[in-house]
Amino acid sequence: STKISPPTKRSRPTKAAKGTKGQQHQCKTCDHAPFKDAAALQRHNASTHTRAFVCVFAFAGCTSTFASKNEWKRHVSSQHLNLSAWVCELQACSKVLTTPKSGGPQTKGSEFNRKDLFIQHLRRMHAPFAVKRMQKKNPEWEEKLKELAMSCLKVKRQAPSRLQCPAPACGTIFEGSSCWDDRMEHVGKHLEKAAGSSAEIRQESDGLLVQWAVREGIVESKGGNGYRLCGSGRE
Repeated sequence: STKISPPTKRSRPTKAAKGTKGQQHQCKTCDHAPFKDAAALQRHNASTHTRAFVCVFAFAGCTSTFASKNEWKRHVSSQHLNLSAWVCELQACSKVLTTPKSGGPQTKGSEFNRKDLFIQHLRRMHAPFAVKRMQKKNPEWEEKLKELAMSCLKVKRQAPSRLQCPAPACGTIFEGSSCWDDRMEHVGKHLEKAAGSSAEIRQESDGLLVQWAVREGIVESKGGNGYRLCGSGRE
């Protein structure tokens, strides 16, 4: 007699392992959890691993790099340009002697190169006891802080009035009172485009910048062998 084979069971299609799709967008640099799509991974790489913004004064020895354009701008402004500073001479601060970053004679008072740090100092060190005890802001003290922020602001040097773009084949010239800010915004776009490529933007290609920085005591020549930062501006 002929044997009848039992019917074969149909194999069910196996489901893809949960999370497989996400694992296709895994960061190759760190162990961050998988990203849901390529765009999210790209944003992660740009903000975490791509430090496209190299300090303007890298040619003079500063090694700072930044992923954020705003952080880059703030660094250059507060650590190297020092166009202005907030000087506190209240109470014990009047006995403090500060040595300028570019050298020169000491000045009286505690110096801050950023307004927010100056305000923090006032709140922490000089706020009246009654104000410190309050759980909410005191309108009179807040108004006093605004007045101090204006009266304690000291201009240390004038910003350059003429600069040029250091990017190859660009040649854009910047002039006027907004010269520095315009140049930083413009060059920032070049740095963003150059990120991850072999393109290099050499800030010292802007001879106007180098001349101004030497004249203002920000950088100094190493005797025909490049430049270095002056004073405590060295990184």
